[in-house]
Parts: sequence; C-alpha cells; structure tokens
Amino acid sequence: MEYLKKIFSFVFLLSIIITVPFKFIGLGNADESTIIKSNSNNIYLPLISFPKPITIGGWYEDCIKGVYFDGVGGWIENNTASTIYSVILTINKYNYSTHIYDSFEISPELAATFPNNVNPFYWNNLSSGPYYCWDSDSELDITHWSFYNSHEYQPVNIISVEKDRQGSIYVITGEIRNDQEEAIHGIKVILNPRCSNYQIATVEETSLSPGESTHFSGTRPYSQYDFLNPACGSVDVIGQGYLIP
Repeated sequence: MEYLKKIFSFVFLLSIIITVPFKFIGLGNADESTIIKSNSNNIYLPLISFPKPITIGGWYEDCIKGVYFDGVGGWIENNTASTIYSVILTINKYNYSTHIYDSFEISPELAATFPNNVNPFYWNNLSSGPYYCWDSDSELDITHWSFYNSHEYQPVNIISVEKDRQGSIYVITGEIRNDQEEAIHGIKVILNPRCSNYQIATVEETSLSPGESTHFSGTRPYSQYDFLNPACGSVDVIGQGYLIP
C-alpha cells in the first residue's frame, strides 16, 4: 500500500510540472488578446507589434467661438527608406462625455510621402455639431497606407526661395527643377508644411522635362509669433510630381 502511495504522489507531481508552464507561464502580462484557446489548456504567447512606418509628426485644432466650426490639421512623417502612398487618417470626434459623435477620413495634401520627409493635412467642417469645438475633443489615427501606387512620384529640386513681407502677408517666390531622368507631371508645391497656415503654391509649369525648371509663388499670413516656431518663421518648401511609364 505504501508503495502505491509513492507511485501516485510521483505521478501527481509530474503532472503539475508538465501542466503549469504551459498554463501560467508567459512573456509579459497576457490578456485576452494574447491567448490562443484550445480544448485543453490556455497557452500564453507574447503580443508582437510593429511600429507604423508612418506617424503623425504634430497636429493642431482650430476653433471659432460661437459657430459650429471645427478644424484639424498637422503633418505626417515617413520613418522608412521607401516612399509611402494612399495614407488615410481617421478623425474621431468625442463629446465631453467621451462618446464618439462623429468620424471622418481624410488624406494628406500630397499623394506621396518620401523617406524622412513630411506631408501636411487639414480638415474642417462648418456643421460638425451638435457640439461646439470647445465642448469636444479629437483623436487622430493613421488607418491606411501603402508602399505601392499606380504612378511613381518623385520630388522636384528646390533651386531657390525668396520671402518678402508685405504688410500682413509674406510673398514667397522661388524656382524648382526636374533633376530626374524622366519627365515629371502634376507638380505640386507646398509652402511651410509643418505650419498651421501652410499654403499650396502656384506653379507656372506643372510638367517638366529632365533638366527643365519653372517658378512658383504663393502667400502666407504673417504672424508675430512665427519666431516661436522655426518651421513657420523660416520658409520650408516641398514639391513633387509623378512619372508616366
């Protein structure tokens, strides 16, 4: 009898040693999203996540008191070595009770976001009620992007930039050139993409053959607080266009 008790104790202890590591031991604190459920035991696995290749570099919110106006703007940053296309940002609007009462999808100003570069965005709504913007809050998230596009985009070379203050505005002019081996079409130029009052410049020629150049111009409101933000106090210009295969 004593011999059988020893065998039973040994088998019981062995079953605990085999079962416990699979049921209770995991990497980190496992929650419901990290559990793979089987018919027998719950096996805990580490939750592996990868950072998004594109992030929101900064954003701001406009608010006009007394009207149902709300505006959200900012810029995204490409943290990879590849060009990123088809970016979609989702804006969720919350009331003071933290309930979502509206949601919007927007795209940045430029079709392509180049490596280690930025791309501005802006959204506004004159009828985003029933809540005034000071009674609500915004949440931004990048919900879609792609490394592929039907057209390949390339940057244009910014040759020169001049800024001239004329009263309450800056007049900004400059020259761009196509340094690619192919013609660039649909050229678009942005002034001060990291600034809340960024502008789309007027480009004289929106298609350039290799080596050709053209001029651009635009205006930007003057602010006495520009010196607080180097991205607004100086003139930052980005431009791009697409190639036709």
